[in-house]
Amino acid sequence: AGAQGGELIGARYAAVELDYTTWDDGGHLFGPSVSLNVPSSIKGLDLGISARYGDGGVDDIDMNEVGGDVYGVYYSKLSGFTPYLRGSIGYARAKAEYLGNSASETSFTYSIGAGVEVPLTEKASLDLHVAYSDASNVDEGDSIDMGLGLNYAISEKISLRVGYSRDFDNDANTVTG
Repeated sequence: AGAQGGELIGARYAAVELDYTTWDDGGHLFGPSVSLNVPSSIKGLDLGISARYGDGGVDDIDMNEVGGDVYGVYYSKLSGFTPYLRGSIGYARAKAEYLGNSASETSFTYSIGAGVEVPLTEKASLDLHVAYSDASNVDEGDSIDMGLGLNYAISEKISLRVGYSRDFDNDANTVTG
């Protein structure tokens, strides 16, 4: 990541993350995601693309998901913090297998959200956000989540990010690194 003082909003970066999601009913999903964020020629606008994969299950049901989206982040760097709005559109496929039978669903997806990135030190920042997402063709495809992330600039070109989010609609917790 382009670590500009630990802040990621308004920075050019490529990210590789590992996500681990657990549901209150005992299910889980684990997998990587990749993204590319690029500040546009329009002041205060980042554009990006992301892709993700997850594999897991619950009880004897094996699940996997794949998806991707394009997104935009509109922000305004103010004295001491950066508020932002984020929106995305994309595609998702969810597949489940149980006792040799399988089913899959695909969906157009979108999300809208808002947040704020606050610098803590010269190298670290805190990111708080809330978002609504919908994958309308997938069961329980809509969600409302809130999250918290910590960004730390290891060097001028490398950052580390750890985050936690709670999906209140689907009773899920996600840890990202």
